[in-house]
Parts: sequence; structure tokens; C-alpha cells
Amino acid sequence: MRTLLISAAVLLCTAASAQTAVQVNLRFANGTESVSVSPRDCGNRRVVVTWTASGTACQELAVWLTEGTECKETADAQTTRYSLTSVTQTTLNQTRTGTLEFSVSSLPFSAPTDGGTRSCGVGDVEQEFRVCGSTKATDFYTGACSTTVTKASPGKIVYDSKAPEPPTIESVAQLDKALRVEVAGTSDVNEVRLVALRDGNVVSQQTRGPGSIQVEGLENEVTYQLEAYAIDAAGNESSSAATAEGTPIKTLGFYEKYREAGGKETGGCGATGGGLAGSAVLTALGFWLFSRRNRS
Repeated sequence: MRTLLISAAVLLCTAASAQTAVQVNLRFANGTESVSVSPRDCGNRRVVVTWTASGTACQELAVWLTEGTECKETADAQTTRYSLTSVTQTTLNQTRTGTLEFSVSSLPFSAPTDGGTRSCGVGDVEQEFRVCGSTKATDFYTGACSTTVTKASPGKIVYDSKAPEPPTIESVAQLDKALRVEVAGTSDVNEVRLVALRDGNVVSQQTRGPGSIQVEGLENEVTYQLEAYAIDAAGNESSSAATAEGTPIKTLGFYEKYREAGGKETGGCGATGGGLAGSAVLTALGFWLFSRRNRS
């Protein structure tokens, strides 16, 4: 009997704790915990924050932006802040979810250590901000407001105006009326913009993730200049990588079969010898002739 009473007491305490606690999460519209913004966003971009809540709150949810990595218990306790519209107690307890918006230009920059004035739009800066929130829970037994402040799980904003390092053009493969370009970027690179020029005039450009990028619609036996630019999560673009060149050639599909079979990009038939490259050429030639025979 004593064991049953103890177990029942534990269950009641657990239930009371579950109903007393309030949990609030602050996330961005895409469901992530962080978002990156750049100087170009300072003009008119608005960031959407999604809040979700569980438990019973006894007061409104205060939400604010602060510089740095720490959220205090209240907005008044923060040195630099920008307060957003609060979520009412009724909405918090009944709706359980909603959104708030703010302009990127509202980020509360503080003055840097050199005493100058910093604001949204300044260049060559990488700075963190937090979306913070706090409320209080209703006591399960008394119905009174808890004396303990419940802090929301915050969201992180990274203001980034530093351009990433230029990517590297590692290789250029000659194809029929096309070039396959291998571009490598550093860890902070989200996308690469590849530009193909002919005698200084842009003929093609595309933005894709780092890796293999194929430039189509080119002329054979014409040399093209290739430039690559890295783009980070905030949209900052690097200077150009070292320019490379490539000349499409009439391959009739043989070159691609040769490469797939392990052949290298340099060296002709006289360089094949009896090793791997020679075997690759013979293998690729067999595939190529077989496919050509089937098509004819």
C-alpha cells in the first residue's frame, strides 16, 4: 500500500509539473533556428519569426531582439534591444502558435570598440543577434503566477557583410559544344556563380552549388574564358576565382566514355602505353563504337 501511495504521489507531482511548465520556441518561417542577412537586406527585407507554446502562461509573451549570444530574463535587462509586439496571454494559451515580423534594419547594433557608430548596412562585419522571449507560468495548485521567469528557446540571426573567399576552378573538361567545370568552394559557400565569356563578352552564366557545372550551347573550337564567384548564406559574393579557359571540341561522345572509363584529360593515343590509360581508351572506344552502331 505504501508503494502505491508513493507511486501515486510521484504521478501527481509529475502531472502538476507538466501543467505548470510553459515552453516557448522561437523559430524562423522556414523552421530553422538561425537565419543569415546581409547589407542588401537592410532596405526592405522583413524576417518572420514563428512562435509555438505549450503549458499555461499567466502573462503575455514579451519578444525582443538583442545583440550578442545571450538572452536575459527580460527585455529591460538587455543592454541593446529592439522590442517586438508582445503575444497576449489569451493568444499564447489558446492559439499556441503564431508569427511576428520585424525589419532587418531594426537589428540593435551597438557601437564597436573604436567608438564609431554601427548600423545596418555597414560592411566587412559578421555579428550575431538573438530573438528572445519570456513569460511566466500559472501555478498548478494555487492558480497564481509563478515567480520564475520562463525564457523562450531563442532564434539566432547572423548579420554577415563579409565576402567569402573566391572559389577554385579545379578542372575544365572539353565536351561537344559544352564545357564541364569543376568548382570547389570553402565551407561557408552556399552557391557558385559561373560565368562564361567569349572575347570578354558574357555568353552564359548560371548559379548552382559547388561541384560539377556544365556550360551548354557553346561553339566548338572556340576558346572561352571562365570566371567563378562564391556566394555565402547571406548572399555576399566573392571576387572572381583565377580565370580559366576551355575550348569545346567535336567528340561524338567518345571523350565522355573515355573519361567514364578512367581516362585522364591530358595525353593522346601515343601516351596510352599498356597501362590503365590505354585500357581506358580501348574500353571507352568499345562502348563508343557499340553505342554508335546501335544508334545507326
